[in-house]
Amino acid sequence: MTRPERVTIMTNGGNDPDEGELRRLACSPRAYDRRGVAENLSTPVDVLRALAADADPWVRWAIVHNPLTPIDVLYALAQNVDHNVRWAVSVCTGAPPDLLRQLADDPEARQGVACNPSTPVDVLCTLAADVSPDVRQGVAGNPSTPQDVLMQLAKDAHGDVRRHVARNLTTPKNVLRTLASDARADVLWAVARNPSTPDDILRTLAEITLDLRVAVAINPSTPADLLRLLASDANADVRWAVAGAPSLPVDIRRQLAEDVDLDVRKAVANNLSIPAADEVVSRLDQVEATYAAATGRWTGATWPHEARAVAVKAAHATEAAAAIALEAARAGDWAMAAALAQCVTRLEAAWTPHASEGAATIWGAFASAVIAAAGATAVVAAAEVTDDTDDADDPVGGA
Repeated sequence: MTRPERVTIMTNGGNDPDEGELRRLACSPRAYDRRGVAENLSTPVDVLRALAADADPWVRWAIVHNPLTPIDVLYALAQNVDHNVRWAVSVCTGAPPDLLRQLADDPEARQGVACNPSTPVDVLCTLAADVSPDVRQGVAGNPSTPQDVLMQLAKDAHGDVRRHVARNLTTPKNVLRTLASDARADVLWAVARNPSTPDDILRTLAEITLDLRVAVAINPSTPADLLRLLASDANADVRWAVAGAPSLPVDIRRQLAEDVDLDVRKAVANNLSIPAADEVVSRLDQVEATYAAATGRWTGATWPHEARAVAVKAAHATEAAAAIALEAARAGDWAMAAALAQCVTRLEAAWTPHASEGAATIWGAFASAVIAAAGATAVVAAAEVTDDTDDADDPVGGA
């Protein structure tokens, strides 16, 4: 068995990994073999227990992260001489509360306990007053930290602690308002990125610096009217951030799909994160947007002189095929559109080695959008046919 085959069996189980092979590799002289077995979800418990005493600390570390490791083994590893192993136990979300209480007294593991969302609240309250800013920082970013403790940590003298409070998704809005006037730029950035930040604070931050406008544009909770304003920002980085927003209104998507900046157009073409159930962008809208992001951008006039004539012709043929695919989609002939999209992909392969960087990504997004839309339409059509057939066969429904 080759090394890649062993790694596949060890780390992700492959297809029904053989127990005998796992047992054999658990005795391998190679540490990476044993570590792979320690991580495998099909490894027998008795093998996990044996590997918990392995001479290699990273094998023991892997045992901690295996969710099938028995609790008593975690207790034993919490006493391990290697601080990396004890740290692994401290951040393990499956560790029992009593074990985390125990590790909170370990100077080399208590920061991990502070970060662990499974840590009991009373332990977090104690660690919030720890002398180490790294430990307080862990508590500040922990989603299980009580709000009154977050309010306390928002006034911490150490900037990194305040930044982690600003990043915490459970931080109260009034605390975020306070942090929005912090003297440190990275704290303001964290506030601007936090989905819990109130809209009026986002508007204020967007007027301060370029970096903060980018952060606000990235924020998934930024309101549509503010995104619309940022979509016209003079800086391409801001428009790029807006183009990747998960809830981007259709009119903004279309505007940015024609942006002068290539990276902005690519971000629009690659933004497939809007749920279909929301019906924010229809299948045809997605096809239209990706086409607008690509068409007219890659012609022979923009290429280096060494580009071959045949490649230039292939590029024009690609764009022509894409235009016909778009017309077919507009007409509702998704089967034809999908067939043409496949032609676009093949033609693209002929000229992209000679084109500027990014061309394949743009046309690839268009072809993918057409094919995905065609597939979804076919599924809906098949479901409708099935429903009609069922109704015809149903003597009650057909009455």
